[in-house]
Amino acid sequence: MQEVRPCVIDHILTHSDMERFQTHVWGRNFQSIFNNRKLGFRHVVTEHRIHLNKVTNEVFDQLTFEMFREEWVERKA
Repeated sequence: MQEVRPCVIDHILTHSDMERFQTHVWGRNFQSIFNNRKLGFRHVVTEHRIHLNKVTNEVFDQLTFEMFREEWVERKA
């Protein structure tokens, strides 16, 4: 995923006028959190106790990350 996402972001920015990317990650998905930060996404919101795993009865937070077009362009320069 780490190799594919930059290509997808580049493609979207080349072929659209999108200004902001946003991702949502379960709080225990440490690989996705790391991947978002490595790509330059900024953590903006934590929604606490938003998801209940009905099998394990564990409650998870959801983290929201975002990045603007100009941030991506600057990062690539």
